[in-house]
Parts: sequence; C-alpha cells; structure tokens
Amino acid sequence: MIAITGAPLEALDQVWLAQWNTAAERSQAQAYQQERALQFLAGRALSRWLAVTVFKVDRTAVTITRRSSGAPVLSCEGEVCSISISHCSGYICTAVAKQGPIGLDVEAATREIPRSVVTKFQQGIFAEARPTELLKRWLLAEAVTKAREGKLLTTLRESAAELSHSASYFGQDNFTVCCYAPNQQNSPVWIDFKQQTDLS
Repeated sequence: MIAITGAPLEALDQVWLAQWNTAAERSQAQAYQQERALQFLAGRALSRWLAVTVFKVDRTAVTITRRSSGAPVLSCEGEVCSISISHCSGYICTAVAKQGPIGLDVEAATREIPRSVVTKFQQGIFAEARPTELLKRWLLAEAVTKAREGKLLTTLRESAAELSHSASYFGQDNFTVCCYAPNQQNSPVWIDFKQQTDLS
C-alpha cells in the first residue's frame, strides 16, 4: 500500500511536532534557518505519523535517516520502507510504502510553467501536452526524478507516455500532488490528515 498525506505547515503546531519528532531531529533542525527547520521537522513528523497510521507500528519503531544524496530513508521496526517528501509554499506532503521506489511532488494548483521551459523540453516531457496538462507534466518529472534519485534535466528529456502509467494525481488545499510509483500494483491512497487528528 502506498499512502499519501499533506497539510499546511501552519496546521502543525509545536506541541504536535514535538510529539512526532525525535530529539535527534529537533537537534538537527537547530542547524537550519527557521523556514527550513520547520519544513524539515514537519516532513519528518508527518512521515512518521503516516507510517504509524498505515503500518500500525509504534512511533518509536519508525526511524527516518538520509542517504548521502539527501533523500530520506524510512525504517519501520527495522525494515527499510519507501518514503518521499515534498513541500511548496507552506504546504507539506509525504508518501510512504512498504517497498518499491516512490516519488512525490507538490505545487500550487495555479503555478504556471514558463513557456521557455516548455519549449526547451517540447520533445521530452512536454511533448503533445495541452496547456492544461503542463503543471501535471512538471509534477511528473519532479516525482520521477525523486523516485529514481536522478537528475531533473534527464527526466525532462524523457517522454511522459510511459512514465504517466505509474503516476497518480491528487488535488488538496489549492495544491496539486503527483505520486510516481513504478512497479506498484495498487494505486496510492490519500489519508486525510485533518480528519485523522485533532489538529485543524
């Protein structure tokens, strides 16, 4: 099962973050500027909450570290799982799965992709894209790049035709989210964070 959730950063109060972050994460966040620290803590806390919610494990059994590339690594009860985190304009999203690569990207639903970018990659990710599809194509490229831990420029040169089969899109809180999950048999499921918690 692939589970996804998201929330405005402002909805994640300090008490909730303290409950869902480890002491090591809080210590690491002190090295970041305020906005980046909040994104880091929110991403880890929301990911841990989601893993506990869907995998039915104790929060102390969930660890989140990072690869040398910077990509997060999720372990539940010692088993390495899949994770992807994305944030945009005060909104944070996370996806977790028991196995297989996953990539996640979130953008404001009103974001416009610059014409110069579309033109440059007209033979790649934006091939035959209608104007209403440009944002989804951009999200797809970002999500694929995260799943592969690759380079965005490489992904932008690829055709969306094959990649799209492994992508799912969600609209939440004026944001659009893309989850790319190749080789997964089930579609991702959105878990409503607001309904599952006392936070509003």
